[in-house]
Amino acid sequence: MKKIFLICAIIFFASCARDENFFDENFFGEKFFSEDFSAEKIRVLVGTCNFEGIFHENVVISSTGNFFVNNEKFRGDEFFHVSTERIKHIGDTFFVRTEKPDEKLIIVGLRRAHENPKYHGTLEILRTENGFTIVNELPLEKYLYAVVSSEMPSTYGLEASKVQAIAARTFAHQQKIENNFRAHGAHVDDSVISQVYNNFAENEISVEAVNATRGQILTHNGQLIRANFFSTSGGTTANAGEVWAVGKNFPSETPAFLRARAQIFDAIHPGNLRTEEAAADFFSKRDINAIEKNFPWFRWEISMTVEEISERVNSVLAERQAANPAMIHSLDDFGNATDEKIATIGKFTDLKITRRGQGGNIMEAIFFGTHANIRVQTEYNIRALLAPRDISVARIDGSFAKMDSLLPSAFFSFEKNFSNEKNFSNDLQSIKFFGGGYGHGVGMSQNGVLALLEAGLTYLEILRHYYPNVEINFVL
Repeated sequence: MKKIFLICAIIFFASCARDENFFDENFFGEKFFSEDFSAEKIRVLVGTCNFEGIFHENVVISSTGNFFVNNEKFRGDEFFHVSTERIKHIGDTFFVRTEKPDEKLIIVGLRRAHENPKYHGTLEILRTENGFTIVNELPLEKYLYAVVSSEMPSTYGLEASKVQAIAARTFAHQQKIENNFRAHGAHVDDSVISQVYNNFAENEISVEAVNATRGQILTHNGQLIRANFFSTSGGTTANAGEVWAVGKNFPSETPAFLRARAQIFDAIHPGNLRTEEAAADFFSKRDINAIEKNFPWFRWEISMTVEEISERVNSVLAERQAANPAMIHSLDDFGNATDEKIATIGKFTDLKITRRGQGGNIMEAIFFGTHANIRVQTEYNIRALLAPRDISVARIDGSFAKMDSLLPSAFFSFEKNFSNEKNFSNDLQSIKFFGGGYGHGVGMSQNGVLALLEAGLTYLEILRHYYPNVEINFVL
């Protein structure tokens, strides 16, 4: 195997306490990865408009300068229309490149936050039975230009973008090793499934942040870490193993650098958030001196009727069972899990939380219905079954937001509203959910980065805060 040697560790992130003697000049030693991967290029599967799928019906290519499709040359002001007439056979591929390396290719009509996104490198357009797939191959560092701009608001400044650049670079290298999109000839895709790429165009800040941190990655015991990040915490992060399953194993192992931690400036522990009482108390509080207390998603709430919850659960149940069969089970009359696959729970009648993580995130819940009861594990499945869709979520700053496919997070509790004072389950009318944060809650909070910068921490200290027990290395 090719060995990618790493220049010695500059920094050892051993604790979250601030240390002015941050750099240890004697902490130099040889490190390397044994995994066989190239640090130079990355292959990105480009999704359709608004990241809705991967199979394109029509593709139109242009460029900022002259470009070639296979060996045919086009001017920059010309358009190349990909069609089944041009690519006649399934499996045929067109290779598109610019004449000059500093020019970019344009996918005309592709809807992102900016229209007609521009791409470094080359585009490979493959005809499949379901349409055309597009793979963008380019230098990994240039890929990061448009990841950092898409994942971290450039208005947060250069230092915040440096944090994002190192996390994103680490994540990208790990994704290359995992190679989850190999079936499509790619390492990653351009959506949140991997990390968002080219939703916002690269800019001066994102380019400078990537160049200033060139090659810097996070490692633990000489191995790449999985540098997960998310939008906003509600006062805690989560253990990785209490968020994601590994195969049929849930909870799974949590590495030392992705453990749940309180995100509160005061040295006050939020309590044992594994209990329903502590979680309800914590997520109902709005005056906590938390790192992200001034961000809209710090606290949120939404009310849903029994009918609305019934519709949500039944409309996505089959999809989630197919995607995660080991994490969703129907229950028999004694509460034991069965392998029976069901299409509906009937009318939703009750919800019970049966397991929470250390950070207060819901790991397991039972959904009761007139037709069936189901046990649901992992935060994503639970958030998907309770997706509010057309119902607005109220945020702490008084604003409202739409969440079509997921609840904002699994860091929540709820109150039940009954039609009479006896509170019988068959008299349940609605549920009010109140929670904190946005996203899965593992690793680095992107809005937390800005708050910590404003509190006076450096970008390197912030990395140490969110990923304890790691080192910064250079990949060559």
